[in-house]
Amino acid sequence: MTLSNKNFTAQQACGSINVAANWTRAIGMGKDFDAVLAGFQKLVGAETVQIVRQLRNFDRTRLIARRSETAGKLFGRAPRSYASSVLGAVLHKSSLGSLFLMTEMRADHEPPADLAQTGVQEVGVISLCTEHEFSDFLEFIFERSLLNHNRYLLEILGASLSESWRLRTPGVVAARLAGYPFPAAHESEKKFTNILGS
Repeated sequence: MTLSNKNFTAQQACGSINVAANWTRAIGMGKDFDAVLAGFQKLVGAETVQIVRQLRNFDRTRLIARRSETAGKLFGRAPRSYASSVLGAVLHKSSLGSLFLMTEMRADHEPPADLAQTGVQEVGVISLCTEHEFSDFLEFIFERSLLNHNRYLLEILGASLSESWRLRTPGVVAARLAGYPFPAAHESEKKFTNILGS
């Protein structure tokens, strides 16, 4: 299948349809989030896929669901959201369904040095919704550079993922957050304070 020089195999096209269908089912029933995030991992080669909620009035991020290859391992990566770092000032104003890549949002097109040391080469963020009190994002963390055809798949899927998230069953996210009582840390601009101040 070719979309203006963007080549996909039949297997990738079928995989993307299956992942989109499973995503809609998961957010409708509030189940199988782990399986659908695992499907995303396999589809685009991400090390971690997670759904996060960034609160507007508080500098706080909540983890809705997460699937990581390093989960449970001795040196596994701690749950962390990169949405605020990637999006910066447009965090709560981003275009719904759009894919934002960390390397493209940075002037030097390189991952931050402290992030690269952990093995992260790219972070992709799809904006799912922006509400009055919060914004939700689907994040992909890559230990290798994101391949072009995988990027195109995410760009194509973005609008459908966002639209189905908007139509999700009420209470699904609240139930998920009840199972994740601790907020996820997030990468943002480093804030400095005067150590001699009050």
